[in-house]
Amino acid sequence: MRIVEICSVPETFSFFDCIFKAASRQGHHILAVAGSGKERLRSFASREGVASKMVKFERNVDPLGDAIAIFKLAWLFCEERVDIVHAHTPKGVLLGIASGLLAGVPGRIAHLHGFPIETAKGFRWAILHLADWISLRIATEVIPVGKGVRENAERFGYLSTGVRVTMLGSGSAGGVDCERRFNPKFKVGKRFDNNHRSDTHCDFTALFVGRLARDKGLDTLCAAWREVRALRPSSCVRLIVAGGEDIREPISQEVRTSLASDPTVRMVGEVSAPEELYASADVVILPTRREGLPYVPLEAGAMGVPVIASDIPACREIVVDGLTGKLFAVGDTGELAKAIVEYVDNKEIARAHGKNGRERVCRLFSKTAIMAAWVVWLDRIDRETCPEVI
Repeated sequence: MRIVEICSVPETFSFFDCIFKAASRQGHHILAVAGSGKERLRSFASREGVASKMVKFERNVDPLGDAIAIFKLAWLFCEERVDIVHAHTPKGVLLGIASGLLAGVPGRIAHLHGFPIETAKGFRWAILHLADWISLRIATEVIPVGKGVRENAERFGYLSTGVRVTMLGSGSAGGVDCERRFNPKFKVGKRFDNNHRSDTHCDFTALFVGRLARDKGLDTLCAAWREVRALRPSSCVRLIVAGGEDIREPISQEVRTSLASDPTVRMVGEVSAPEELYASADVVILPTRREGLPYVPLEAGAMGVPVIASDIPACREIVVDGLTGKLFAVGDTGELAKAIVEYVDNKEIARAHGKNGRERVCRLFSKTAIMAAWVVWLDRIDRETCPEVI
């Protein structure tokens, strides 16, 4: 088969690189297409041994640019005689599926990683809703990364009666490398040290990893952390905040200033090796307002670190309250602070929850398990799209 994998930015491909590996091993031809980041796309394609092509399009609303991109993509698909378009990210799905229909591509697969519409308002909500409705109505198959994403797609009325809906294993697009990269047995000697200032002297280290965006709930974390310090003034606690700035939905200046001025908070920016951060953490906190199926709690769980997360469908698929971590009501700073303090006061419970979390992630969300699911999916798609002629 000739398969196109398309998304807005090439960095997204790294979250599900196993699809490239599974397809290549089975002899399929893969073309990676992104809307920006030409050099990063080339680097990824070279590393995975696949072809690549950049067709420029923006992640934001751009009617004229999107129309041009659709025709360029359709022309590319015709030239490449594509059998399958496998599209990711909201804009990638819209343009990939629409251009696939225009080019007569038989297999148009929309991979749903979440819905920005959940927290959008006004005109932006209307545009996102229309884009999702159109793209999913003309897709031949939909792959949600989790049960919560599928439920939302049904709730918003995006799934037509005849569309096939497939979820790979227990969820996730690419799984987590539990054996090598995210393995707690490599904790020793892998403590995070920023500018030669070690965190190892602190009694307790909490960690946030993610984009510094409004939807990630940093305002909730900031307020809860102040409560933690007030409740345990004599404890040496530290919060590490790791993640790059989100230009489209930045956190408020008030939250940024509060975090930056707190002596117990360290903002380390974007990191390339989050496993070193997890190795230094006693708990990982995800106060998000919306997710598809978040990777941070999966990675933390694989590293044997308990997770405190918002009580939303996506997080409930990963975090089992009282067994692998704790769940709190979205935006409830008091409940979040209480959950953090419980771990500060009892590290034995934290370690037990972390151990349970690793067992669960390795069993349900490992890269090995997801790779096997991709192989089965590719076999089925190959039979249906390119049947043998007898």
